[in-house]
Amino acid sequence: MQVVWQDEVTARLRFDEAEEASFDYYPKWIASSMEQLAESDGAVLLLDGENPNLYDSVDPAKLAASRRAAAAARQTYLGYVRSNKLVHRQCANPGLGGCGVSRIGGRKPGTGLVGSDIFDEPN
Repeated sequence: MQVVWQDEVTARLRFDEAEEASFDYYPKWIASSMEQLAESDGAVLLLDGENPNLYDSVDPAKLAASRRAAAAARQTYLGYVRSNKLVHRQCANPGLGGCGVSRIGGRKPGTGLVGSDIFDEPN
């Protein structure tokens, strides 16, 4: 399992301080590592920060460019996610109970899921 965590302060600083052209770039090594994880029957737990207003005053063009670059670089990986090639769970506000991981078991054949209940929904 790969846990992906992003520091909110660093993420926001990038949008506040980086040059406009930097938002058209997504590191190929990250996309490649995500693809390799999927191809080896891995799982991803993406922890999204606790501040839902983090990007409120960020230029929408920067956000859009950043998201386009990430989506373009991760096309193969996102195809694996959509086809259930790997377990992918995104958790918003993890510190506030945004998602809970109950257990990790073996891959359930043909489903792309690990175990029957790897992730419990928050109460």
